[in-house]
Amino acid sequence: MAIIEISDKVSQKLRLILTEQIKSATEKFLTAKMELDELKEALKNLDGTVVEKRVVNNHIPINIPSWEYNSKWSWFAKAEFILKNRPGLTSNEIIDEIIERYEPNLDRQKAVNSLPATLSVAAVKDNKINRFRNDKNEWAYELMK
Repeated sequence: MAIIEISDKVSQKLRLILTEQIKSATEKFLTAKMELDELKEALKNLDGTVVEKRVVNNHIPINIPSWEYNSKWSWFAKAEFILKNRPGLTSNEIIDEIIERYEPNLDRQKAVNSLPATLSVAAVKDNKINRFRNDKNEWAYELMK
């Protein structure tokens, strides 16, 4: 086995790199542990019970883990999250989805006052969202492809 001497400068850089890798691995581990704990809890809660799925606008919602949604996101980020899974919704349907699935205490009026304007800007100015008229002649939205 050969011993290689490295300078203090190189040693410091290696320590910094390894410290960052440890920090990243720790964050991934904690996230995975949290997901595992939630899955174990969900499994324990399903013991012999029937889970009721509500139908919203002729759609049975898929179960998206709550840890993937963040109530602190901007209105655009919230809409983007919903539209990834359900393209073609109106602003009211997006708000309904947010309230029913993720933020039951959300002030609906605040959302109604904010989200439509955000979606219009994202569609017209930023070209991040496609805005179109649905079969009910309402504005509906989908993410740009």
